[in-house]
Amino acid sequence: MTAQPMDDRDLLSILKQEEVDASSYYSSELAHKQADAMDRYNAELYGDEVEGRSKFVSQDLENTVQTIMPHIMRLFMQDDELLTVDDDVNDITEIEQHVKSYLLHIFFKDNPGETICHDFVWDGLVQRIGIVRVAVEDPKPQPPKEYHGLTPDQAMRFVEDPEFEIIEQTNNEGSFDLKVKRTPKAKQFVIEAVAPEEFAITTRSKSIDEAGYHRLKQEVYIADLAREFPDSAGELDPTGAHATDDQQDDLDSDPRKQARFDSENYDTNGGQSHEQQRRTVDLLTEWIRIDFDGDGVVELRQVKRVGNTILENIIVEHSELVEWSPSRIPHKAIGRSVADQICELQKAATVVTRTYFDGLGQSLMPRTVVNQQQLADPSVLDQIIDRDIGDTIPINGDARSAIAEMPTPDVSQSALAALEHLDQQLEQASGVMRAAQGQNADAVTETADGIRRLQAAANGRIELIGRWAAKGVERIFQRLLKLVMQY
Repeated sequence: MTAQPMDDRDLLSILKQEEVDASSYYSSELAHKQADAMDRYNAELYGDEVEGRSKFVSQDLENTVQTIMPHIMRLFMQDDELLTVDDDVNDITEIEQHVKSYLLHIFFKDNPGETICHDFVWDGLVQRIGIVRVAVEDPKPQPPKEYHGLTPDQAMRFVEDPEFEIIEQTNNEGSFDLKVKRTPKAKQFVIEAVAPEEFAITTRSKSIDEAGYHRLKQEVYIADLAREFPDSAGELDPTGAHATDDQQDDLDSDPRKQARFDSENYDTNGGQSHEQQRRTVDLLTEWIRIDFDGDGVVELRQVKRVGNTILENIIVEHSELVEWSPSRIPHKAIGRSVADQICELQKAATVVTRTYFDGLGQSLMPRTVVNQQQLADPSVLDQIIDRDIGDTIPINGDARSAIAEMPTPDVSQSALAALEHLDQQLEQASGVMRAAQGQNADAVTETADGIRRLQAAANGRIELIGRWAAKGVERIFQRLLKLVMQY
């Protein structure tokens, strides 16, 4: 039986259903855990604090991530050992070296390579998955520039160069003043880290490369979209006839974004500016495996749409997105993070430390028992309650029969033992060991062989995380190389 070609209405219906399912799965299963991990990293209060008691919050997650990050980032700093380009067909070392240099130039010069690596790794450690977009885009026009006192030869260069458009010119008796706008003709290779709330993938996906559907949602200016897709410019208004109920600022209301900007006064209506030139919409870039043309072959299609308006529908070889997780779960796209292993330990350490501080405070300033029947002057009770340091409290009668301190048992040793146990659990969960970093005073009494074994155990876990991160970076450069060859 021959399949029938689909039209845009059929495709739109499938895309919207897939997007709802993917977003629902991603939000319900991961969004709140990712938002909670962000709160734990920022050492936000848990919400169960009691007035007058300790509000201490342990910072185990931040300390662990900041200890692991330098080890992994050291792998990706630009040097001769970062990238190797091999040609299985031709043994031409000179060409391979040129390709390597060009890829590194695109990554570190045309794009902020160090920042991309940092965010890619950090998102994986804290948010379970790090995502990078590798794409090629048409160049954007640059702001106009003014040049004064140009010679005729210098002015002619702007006239003859197709990248420049002369907006204004003035002839000053042998010299020229020009106002020009430059629009580069060559494609631009764009590499950028993707925020967790902008990504969604279908359930039971093994990876992005094998997923039946995944999408990227980004807030973009309508003016930029209208320039890129002029035929659909009239359908991009988020309040127009093509708008949908989900055309809201859901990215701004996402718990992960709110957790990231918790301390900032964030304007959730920023996307609906009253200035026409600054109005934004949510652009969905979707990748779906489907037989759109009815030829009996399921192909990977990249679709760009705003609401009900499909702007682009093309066949692609692979997605623009690359992912990694620090703790892989076989046959699952999204693994586990360092935060998953530490957050409960951080909460336990917070509870124990708060109890320790509360007990210490009560030991230093014990509660006072007052026998009001023995107080001849009841107004003295207010002075006793104030508990000013060094204060004199005049009473009539025997103070020992009217006032007594209620001592609090010293539980500091039990609390400190519990914290030591939690530190050991944290070391096992994260692989970050105090002895291996020279932070444990007892480590100096251990044998050199024992120290080496401790360091090997700690470094082994961090090294494994680094290897998975390196696989992700390797795929980034593989995608970049394919785009360079294609364009």
